[in-house]
Amino acid sequence: MQPPKDEEPERKEYLISLSLRPSRPVRNENVTSFRRRTVATIWWIFYAFSQEPSRWVAPLVLVVLAILLYMVNRKSEHPYSWWSALILALMGVLLFGSAIPPVLGLAIGQMLTGAWLVGQGLATLIGYVRANPYPPAPEGMQA
Repeated sequence: MQPPKDEEPERKEYLISLSLRPSRPVRNENVTSFRRRTVATIWWIFYAFSQEPSRWVAPLVLVVLAILLYMVNRKSEHPYSWWSALILALMGVLLFGSAIPPVLGLAIGQMLTGAWLVGQGLATLIGYVRANPYPPAPEGMQA
């Protein structure tokens, strides 16, 4: 007794468009690319420098991290601006001038990086809300 034959394999059809203007195709990237480009970069940089804490490690980590995040994300849908990466690097430079023990330096560097990411998210949210305001309620309805 033979098993029934499988149905015809699924065919994927792709839309092909021709254009006279050469441009990079739009990629559909979301949270996965954020994890791969940003979170993984942050994690590996802090991990690589966590082996030997010293006074200069935390400032160096933030400066290197700012450069890497700018470079890795510069061709993505939501690149970090150069001035935003500069703010992260300057946080590292300011950390160098403080009298923080080396053991706490990386932890404070991680907190500063998290605060920087929260600032990025808030700036993106504010820009989105300004570009797409809440629609007014129709007449006769209370919001």
